[in-house]
Amino acid sequence: MIRRPPRSTRHGVRRQRQMCIRDSNKHMQRAQNGVNRLRAILTALTEAANLEEAMRDEIKERIDCAVLVTEVVEGYNSGYDDNVFHLQVETQPLWINGSADHLAQMMDKLVDNAVQFSARGRPIVIRLQQNQDHAEITILNEGPLIPENLCERIFDPMVSFGKTNAKHSHLGLGLFVVRLISEYHNGSAWVENRTDVSGVAVTVAIPLSSQSG
Repeated sequence: MIRRPPRSTRHGVRRQRQMCIRDSNKHMQRAQNGVNRLRAILTALTEAANLEEAMRDEIKERIDCAVLVTEVVEGYNSGYDDNVFHLQVETQPLWINGSADHLAQMMDKLVDNAVQFSARGRPIVIRLQQNQDHAEITILNEGPLIPENLCERIFDPMVSFGKTNAKHSHLGLGLFVVRLISEYHNGSAWVENRTDVSGVAVTVAIPLSSQSG
């Protein structure tokens, strides 16, 4: 006669098997998350490389930066449910030489970065002003401050800081694209903590067109 194992032993074996399955599922999910992240990084790097190649042959045109920024920002209030955007255009018109499509792409990256690091429901300010012979676009958000030692490196690829909100995965490539586009327009970009220490300000400065408006 074959004796069955005690019930407590059977229960113990069943629990052990269930724990092994749960652990295996966790490892598989982590591996899948890693694969997805690597795929996203590869896609973003390819996008950046394609952007650099496309801009080599791009023909610049004369653009009113005030009109461009206003039109782009109008779409953000309907595109982001959890954020409010305040546009401040202090000078217009502001004529620059560049690519409207790439400037809109740069704005998208700046705003996406601000949204990721903003406190939920807090306004994001988009300011356009003339500073001597440059047009300056500044995005101000309310959220965590950026460490001083990252201010110079934050526009390099794969450099990021802090935690983003749950809806986004931050790869540290958005601001790299901002740098590429600003340099294509003979401009510059920088980031700094707001003077009231409520958040971060990212600014792009682009030279004004030498032609009169």
